[in-house]
Amino acid sequence: FLTIDGGWVAVSSNEGTYYVERKKLELKGVVNVFHDEGHQIKTSGVKIDFNKSTASSTQNLEGQGPLGNIASKGFFFEGGKYFFKGPASVSITTNSTKK
Repeated sequence: FLTIDGGWVAVSSNEGTYYVERKKLELKGVVNVFHDEGHQIKTSGVKIDFNKSTASSTQNLEGQGPLGNIASKGFFFEGGKYFFKGPASVSITTNSTKK
């Protein structure tokens, strides 16, 4: 789906339900979330609201992106930004080739 700021998010899972009238999607099983800025999240459940261009999860997750890795107890995605629920751990990696 497209985000409010013009980016995109692609999601895959092995099970899900789409509620046509509400324009909401609930995904279960192995769920992978990919963001156009290079972020990737793996979890076991995601809810997407296409009316608001938001996604959220209350399940444990592991993710990676341009700055490093994260593990947390869920997330919320809105306006092109991820908000991670605690407890969470972050590992930031630096790229010595950038100036």
